[in-house]
Amino acid sequence: MILLLVCSRDEDAVQVQLVRDAQIVGEERVPFDSGESQELLPTIEKVLVSQNASLDELSRVFLVQGAERFTVSRLSAVVANALGWSLGIPVNGLDEIPSLEELGRLEVATGSIEAVYSKEPTIG
Repeated sequence: MILLLVCSRDEDAVQVQLVRDAQIVGEERVPFDSGESQELLPTIEKVLVSQNASLDELSRVFLVQGAERFTVSRLSAVVANALGWSLGIPVNGLDEIPSLEELGRLEVATGSIEAVYSKEPTIG
């Protein structure tokens, strides 16, 4: 079982982890400065390729939500949902990072997830 864990809790970055047999086998950090939001999908592909894995081998996607920044939260949720829908695999939204052993035992979600924000938007 190969799981993709995307953590969008940091204000300035998204962490992408590939988990196989309760071990992190690939990991990358995507900085989210202005103009770098398009790097999330290529980074997921980079992590998969580094482990000789492909998107088709993913069995679940997990998104740890609650980023400080609207764009990070929204884009992470959109990417997780798009992967789940296109691959026909479950997407789970999480409030905190679980232990690696817990990941495989978490209840399988159905449907899509919504972006979760840590505070009210500030526009201006």
